[in-house]
Formats: sequence, C-alpha cells, structure tokens
Amino acid sequence: NHINVARATMAGLRDLKRPDEVARARGLAPDQFVPVGLWRAYQESERGVAH
Repeated sequence: NHINVARATMAGLRDLKRPDEVARARGLAPDQFVPVGLWRAYQESERGVAH
C-alpha cells in the first residue's frame, strides 16, 4: 500500500540520528564509531562547507 510506504518513510526519516548522537549513546567518540571520510563530510556539512 502506497500510504503505508509513505508513512514508514516519514517515520524512518524522523527517527534518524546524527553520528555524534549515536556515538555518544554507545560511549564512543564519533571518530571511533563513524568512518573517517563520513565523519569529515558530516563535519563539513555542519559548518556549511560545500565541495
């Protein structure tokens, strides 16, 4: 059903967590939890730096 797919998609997007939040919940530093390239890209996007 298309409505259920849309609802599930919205719920999934709403429940997304930032990498630093997930790392903190697991008791780790973000650079220990997130792949280096992904962590750098996330940090740059938070600063508004575009490639």
